Order: sequence, then structure tokens, then C-alpha cells
Amino acid sequence: MGGLGGRPGREPQHRRRSHRRHGHRRPGRQRTDRELRHPVRRLAGKPDIAAPGDHIVAARAAGVPLDPFAVNSSYAELPGTSMAAPRVTGAAALLAQLHPTWKAAELKSALMGSALELEGVGVFAQGAGRVDVSRAIKQPVTAYPSSLNLGLRSYPHTDDKPITKQVTYRNDSSKLSPWRWNCSRPESSSSARPRCESRLMAPRRSMSPPTPPATPRKARTAAG
Repeated sequence: MGGLGGRPGREPQHRRRSHRRHGHRRPGRQRTDRELRHPVRRLAGKPDIAAPGDHIVAARAAGVPLDPFAVNSSYAELPGTSMAAPRVTGAAALLAQLHPTWKAAELKSALMGSALELEGVGVFAQGAGRVDVSRAIKQPVTAYPSSLNLGLRSYPHTDDKPITKQVTYRNDSSKLSPWRWNCSRPESSSSARPRCESRLMAPRRSMSPPTPPATPRKARTAAG
């Protein structure tokens, strides 16, 4: 997860093995400056997800020197990933209670797949978007893996080879679920809604769409 004072392109040594990292947000939908934003050293896009993490009031332990942030003797108002991470942890705990057989990858997929994409905020600042547990507990379809990292291609791109990775979608509900794939949108527009092929996914089934080779392009998220 992101830490305080992180610099673009760097990741704290003791956190490089973390499987899920969080950005954090100011009240409303603005990004705070106290977060780690970048693709990490292995060119993987991080953070995975964002959560409110600025001006958060929480209990303070006795004897901890937090006087500059103190609300009173029992509470302090703090910013940072340390305040955002508990929100994501709590959302994961609620999902685990609802789906006790789910493993970490399934919880991560549900959280990222249901996150609210924030307008005007880049993918390296918000990841999949702001955590939204109310959507996560209702969303019937999850994707594996929850995100794809296709690496970095050096200019010029005359010798680039196609990259193909497969995503599997799973419908955990007892109903048919609309399923869209092969989504695309014009390169000239980063805000236009993608155009997708679609079909219905059977209950309790997994499906994988065709995987056309990826072409180099700017990192982005796609709604839908």
C-alpha cells in the first residue's frame, strides 16, 4: 500500500511484496498529495484502489506524540494511507463475511471491479477507483486477474511484439448476467464510453473473452 511522502517511481523496500496497495482521497472525490503514485519498479500499475484518507478522526493511543493532530485527549485527525487502508480492510472483511469461502484474489477482484472511477483522476493516482463496498456486495461478476499489466515498450515501436493476456469472468449469482467484452473507444477520447460486444453469462459459470493482441497506448481505466 502507498505510504506517506512517497516519491513517483519508488516503492518502500519493506512494502514491495504487498499484494494490494491503496491510494487515499480527500473528503469528496479529490486526490490528496500524501500518497504514493506511480507504476512500481516492475512497471505494474499502482495503487490498486483508493479510499478516503485525509482529515480522518480516529482513536489515539495513550502516550503517542500526536499533539499537533489532536482533536482531544482520545482522538486525533490524521491524513495518509494509514487512515485509508482500514477502510479497504473493512470492506474486504465485510465481503469475507458475505463470502466465507472466497480467497484473497476473489476479494481483491470484487473490490477493484466495483470501485467508483473518479473523473479527472489518473489511473496511477486512483487505481481502479474509490472503494465502494455497497457496490461490491451486490456485484455478481468478478474478473481474474483483477488488473492487467502489459509492461513498458520503448520507442520506437517498430519491433514491438503483440502481448496477449487472458481475463476470466465469473458469475457468482443465480441469475443470467449481461457480459460485455472486446471493448474499445476512440484514441482521441479518454472519456467516451467504450463500445463492447455482449452476451448473457449463465449462473455459476466462468467465461473468457477472445484476447486480441494489445497495442501500446496510454494507461487508462475503462468504465463498463
